[in-house]
Amino acid sequence: MIRYLEAIIVQSINIDSSPDIGPTNIPPSSTCQESDYEFYVKLSADSNSVACKNQIHSKNHNATCFKYRQKGLGKNFCRFGMPRNLHSHSEINELGVIHIARNHGWVNLWNPAIASCIRSNQDISWIPTVTKCLCLIYYLTNYATKDDVSSYQMLVKAALLKQSIEKAKATLTPNAEDLRIRKKNIDQFALQCFNSLSHDREISGVQIANSLLQLPTYYTENDNFVSVNLWWLRKYVRIAIESVELLSNNSSDAVGEEQCTFQPRSDFPLSRFDNYKWRGLDLARLSFFEYCMLVQTRNIYEATTSDMDFDSKHPKYGIYVQRLASTKCQVKTITFTGQLSEFQKEEESVQGGHPITTAIKNDFAEVLLGLFVP
Repeated sequence: MIRYLEAIIVQSINIDSSPDIGPTNIPPSSTCQESDYEFYVKLSADSNSVACKNQIHSKNHNATCFKYRQKGLGKNFCRFGMPRNLHSHSEINELGVIHIARNHGWVNLWNPAIASCIRSNQDISWIPTVTKCLCLIYYLTNYATKDDVSSYQMLVKAALLKQSIEKAKATLTPNAEDLRIRKKNIDQFALQCFNSLSHDREISGVQIANSLLQLPTYYTENDNFVSVNLWWLRKYVRIAIESVELLSNNSSDAVGEEQCTFQPRSDFPLSRFDNYKWRGLDLARLSFFEYCMLVQTRNIYEATTSDMDFDSKHPKYGIYVQRLASTKCQVKTITFTGQLSEFQKEEESVQGGHPITTAIKNDFAEVLLGLFVP
């Protein structure tokens, strides 16, 4: 466990060997003609330089250090625990707490690869318990959804704006600013407050992307997603191709029915590929992608007159029916798991980037064929 944590979390820096970081400094590239060890040495030197500049806590502290100060901890107690105790080597104490080696009391936890990539400060933590994990989830969701403008800020802003309007109207010798405020209609006071607040409001990257892509302003529920495993997709396409080739050659050793695994007591078939294979003539024109997006399986006791039966060869024929999406909210979003090519890992290991080989093209063709050709 200590070796694992040491490979990810670093609490030490080497100030003496750290060069200054300038505009010309760039992280080491994995495409260079060098050994793994040479790359590791360059990465260590580069990330150490970034950490020396960005990971050291201010010895004078700041206002955030004393936020939410608890009673009895002292006036100058830093809530981040800085400076922290030094450890010459990583160890586990008598209480079972792991202490990673630390040679600098003011360094915040960091990771070399992340430091070289983002070239900014970071705070990496180990989450070993359920309680800490739940606290982290609460913190992240609360942080991501909170508004930058609180209610008391709105009240103070509105009071100040109203005070400035009344003062401008009451003065006997108005200046240019007073005249500008007088021209504002008091009936539009609420609008002025809103404009004043929204002018300085920060928005998240998600909101920016949502606006640029012109997406609707609602969250998609998790049950609107359908996951397709690309490995199984390629396998089913190959079985179908081999079956057709053998039959076209009038071979007596033609491949039999495709192997399908069902659990007798399960409510649904284990695979969408099985449902698609025996979807019946009514849905024969649908591709697999369209089928996953538009068709849902329902128990025959919930069937309506518009539902369609499976082919009679379906192992669950007479038990389940197919329901075609009739409204926009019933349409599923397709997501993919697995690699586009079974050779992707081997090709990516080629130094300098992998070429587009025939094997890769064949795998891509199989995925496209399986998804979009009925």
